[in-house]
Amino acid sequence: MATPRLSNDRWVAEQYKTPRNLNARIQLHKRFSTNPYAWLHWVFDHLRLAPGMRVLEIGGGPGGLWQENRHRLSPQIEIFFTDQSTGMIAQALSLVGDLRQFAFAAADAQALPFAGASFDVVIANHMLYHVPDRKRALAEIRRVLKPTGNFFAATNDHTHMQELRQLAESFLPVPSHLVAPQETSPTERFPFDVATQELSQYFGQLQLHLYHNALVVTDADALADYMLSGITAPLPEEVEAGFRHRLSERIRADGAITVTSASGLFEAATAE
Repeated sequence: MATPRLSNDRWVAEQYKTPRNLNARIQLHKRFSTNPYAWLHWVFDHLRLAPGMRVLEIGGGPGGLWQENRHRLSPQIEIFFTDQSTGMIAQALSLVGDLRQFAFAAADAQALPFAGASFDVVIANHMLYHVPDRKRALAEIRRVLKPTGNFFAATNDHTHMQELRQLAESFLPVPSHLVAPQETSPTERFPFDVATQELSQYFGQLQLHLYHNALVVTDADALADYMLSGITAPLPEEVEAGFRHRLSERIRADGAITVTSASGLFEAATAE
């Protein structure tokens, strides 16, 4: 069986056709993160949004960034929410579609349907590693950003969630590439060093904000749901049941499974 890639169009379309798989991953972080400063609040604070700004989010998923911070949004901010998935857009509409400052559109980050120098802020929250041609996307982001604007890109470093692959290799009697997509090169996952190199080609100023966190997971089913949310082929029922049982036994023996979190937010500007 061919190994899927993080940026494979078919895998991405299937994964994000609805919010179900992404929500399984979001919920694990919400429930078991040790940093009390929630990720979406932390990201929002770094955006420093002000009345009169025009904001573009690309690959916005189910709209969690805005739902979690809706009470903090000025009605004088225009927010253009985009995603390739109509299922994600439908979910975002159900959460924040009642707010008048929002406009929603299906859009490809590699060919943004907006005029040049249109936005004060552009946001790509954990999505650039899914873009097949990241250079095209970054060129598009640079094009639509005002000369005085800022681009915010969240991504994960090499060690992020590394324990999950180890658990899959130990507890699942199937090839690991059936459980999660594989990167075909060290650059595909867009870790910090790669992100620094690529973003520097398009933006004159670059700063990485680190989010310090770890997950201490005490619910085997929640962890299994997370790990199996990226599956590329159905597991036999007895295999999945055995996997969940082994995770439960591990948590029972150790009290919890600790998972490394290595996320950060790049802040970029066009000015030298």
